[in-house]
Amino acid sequence: WMVSNCRHEYFLWDHEENHCPNLVDYREEEVLVPVSFEVRYGRETRRYDSLVKLWNSWYGEYVEKSSLYPVVFVRFEDLIFHSEYVIGELCECIGGDEVERIMEGFEYLEESAKSQGIHAGANGFLGTLQRYGDPEKRLEGWTVRDWEYARKVLDEDLMKKFGYNFPSWQ
Repeated sequence: WMVSNCRHEYFLWDHEENHCPNLVDYREEEVLVPVSFEVRYGRETRRYDSLVKLWNSWYGEYVEKSSLYPVVFVRFEDLIFHSEYVIGELCECIGGDEVERIMEGFEYLEESAKSQGIHAGANGFLGTLQRYGDPEKRLEGWTVRDWEYARKVLDEDLMKKFGYNFPSWQ
């Protein structure tokens, strides 16, 4: 999610191409000083202490509201690596009929489904498999200090809920 934000800039915050997600100020060597920024939601602006705090808040709100109405969480990587299974399960979950017949015609879209705006130049299916399947790319652009900060601040309950592990530093 954070590296994807580096490539597509869904949110604007201070970072450089070779140091992204820039969770902490790289100029400060003694302590972990998070890079804060603001996000505009319509007429409202919220300030976040870091991209990690935004992730915690963004997904925390979804989980919090999930007790009020039915909700299904689908991880992008599950769609990439288990596409047919996940889509079939989703169809059944929402009460779709003839799921087997529909899934017989399942086809992978090889080129990028999103090619305009901030998604211009996005990977197609094969490029996405290569990027998300390569453990070396998970922390691409991170510094050890970014990693330390993320380990300290990421919401452990959310990480568990979504089936994520904290990656080890190289």
